[in-house]
Formats: sequence, structure tokens, C-alpha cells
Amino acid sequence: MKMTKFEKRFIVRPGHTARVVDSLKKLLPYMEFSEGRKLLEVGCADGAASRFFAAEHHLDVTGIDVDPELIRIARESSVGVPSLRFMVVDAASLPFQDNRFDIVLSSMVMHHVSRWATAMKEIRRVLKPGGNFIFIDLLTSRCLAGVARLFCRNYGVITKSALKACLEEGGLSTLHSSTAGLLIYYHKAVYQRNV
Repeated sequence: MKMTKFEKRFIVRPGHTARVVDSLKKLLPYMEFSEGRKLLEVGCADGAASRFFAAEHHLDVTGIDVDPELIRIARESSVGVPSLRFMVVDAASLPFQDNRFDIVLSSMVMHHVSRWATAMKEIRRVLKPGGNFIFIDLLTSRCLAGVARLFCRNYGVITKSALKACLEEGGLSTLHSSTAGLLIYYHKAVYQRNV
């Protein structure tokens, strides 16, 4: 689902993009990086995280987003960064071959995707065995999920148990995870594809 104009204005602010990169930096110790590894960012918005990984870690990065306007912004702000490309793509239908990426990143995206479970299956499909999945998003408590689904039909309402089942079905194990909140949880994790 495309974001509203207000949401777009919020996510392209320099302060917000800096916080996104800072949040990702805290997860890096749980992963192994080497130059040239392939990273896919699902829901790249203005491309800040993609630029960070391409410029600072010399990864071969593909950023995707369903919104052509955000892809245009990402391209314009990334001129001259090597090994970085942006594409308009729906997360629930990735046009990449199986086992293509060493790392897949999804930061604050899946709650915008009504077919989030399908998108997660696609992420698992394109992630190499042994590869890492960086996942940062909002999870909804079980008691709030039913109400949220009634009023937020175009959004992904993800509970802890639904996420756990999706990860287990996809053969993903937890390397690091932290969750904070009461009815809406802020969840940050690094997973690894086992098979």
C-alpha cells in the first residue's frame, strides 16, 4: 500500500532517515558483512538505508518500493553511489530468482502491506540459505488485533504469534530479537534462513 502524503513527508525528513540508519547500526553486530554481498531492501522509501549499506559496507544493494515517487526520490538522492539500484516492485510479488540475496532488510514496512504473510514468503524465497533477514516493524497485541483488522483493512496487522508462525514455516531462526511496548510493539530482529 502506498503511503499518504503526510507519511511520505515524515519519512523523507533528514532526522527520520538518520534514526533509521542508527537503528540498523545497532543490529549489525549480529550479522557478518563482507564486501560485495547482495542486499535487498524491501520498502526502501527514500533509500537512506540502501545508501548506507552500499556506501559504508560496499554491498551490492537493490532497493524496492511500491511507490514510484519514493523510488524517484531514492534515485535522485543516490547519484554516484556504486552498486546501488532502485526499482518499483510490490513486496508480495518479487521479480527475483530464488536464493538471490545474502541479506534482506524490511524496516517499518510490513504494517503497510495488507498481504504481509505473502511478502514474507517472497522474502524467504529470495534469501539465500544461511542469509540474514533484518526485520524492524510494529506488531499488534492479540487483544487489539481483531479491532485493528476491522478498521485497518489495507494495513498489515501482525501479532507476535503470527510472526513467529510465519518465521518457523519459512525456516528462519532468531539470531537477535528485542520487543518493546504494550498494545503496539516495536520489534527489531535479525533472523537467519536455515534451509
